[in-house]
Amino acid sequence: MWGKYSIGGQLLPPPGSISQGVQGIGIQDQRRQLPSLFGTGTARPFSGNVLSVLDRVNKAKKKRPRWRIIALDLPSGLNADSGAVDPATLYAGYTITLGCPKPGLFNFPGAERVGKITVADIGMPENLAGEATSEYLTGEWVRSVLPERPLQANKGSFGRVLVVAGSMKYIGAAYLACSGAIRVGVGLVTLAATPTLQSILASKLTEVTYLPLPESRPGAVSPEAARLISQQYESYNVLLLGCGMGQSQAAVKLVRSILLAKQRGELPALVLDADALNTL
Repeated sequence: MWGKYSIGGQLLPPPGSISQGVQGIGIQDQRRQLPSLFGTGTARPFSGNVLSVLDRVNKAKKKRPRWRIIALDLPSGLNADSGAVDPATLYAGYTITLGCPKPGLFNFPGAERVGKITVADIGMPENLAGEATSEYLTGEWVRSVLPERPLQANKGSFGRVLVVAGSMKYIGAAYLACSGAIRVGVGLVTLAATPTLQSILASKLTEVTYLPLPESRPGAVSPEAARLISQQYESYNVLLLGCGMGQSQAAVKLVRSILLAKQRGELPALVLDADALNTL
């Protein structure tokens, strides 16, 4: 399973935790390469024999696409803090990082070269890990902190979001914004859009309710839309404003009217995105 190149080098069996990490990756074939040349302290560009080794690995990988390059801790040449890489840094299919994940594994351009990341336990004391200034969020951690939903709950139990988004040029932005709100568990999502946009989106957004906005021409909101939207504030916990609205005069005026309203205290929790931020 473990190989070496004809240019030299000693063949060493992997430590137990590393071997377990490799097995946990789930690769069934025997064509694995585990380069362990340099660790987190690499500071100089590669040259000489090291550069030759990496060049041969790259050439061999092109000839044998089924080879799996597994980086130990991080791909040699990748900066553990910034994600900067040496030009010769290998593109690993998997990275078994030791103890804790390193920020550089998730920062580009390094993030392109790490593949799937697995964390191997090396016996680090918990108090040392607790001193880390960054946190690595995993799906398992997120699931552990999500609140349980009561069996007698209804859609009103999980918040209501009013989405003001979309235009004839960016119809999909309204779709994605509403779909995202539904995906994270909002109980009721309402899209404030012109009848033209509503007729296009209704067949895709079947869980969404609609607040039809007056339009001055097909797809373009009229000045009366701001007043109509403001009348709905009491019914919603969150207002999402700006996704794909465009920078037309009508859209900019609508955003300004909402944000600069005299009775700003009536606004629900506000999320500004895309063209609402451009207007600011």
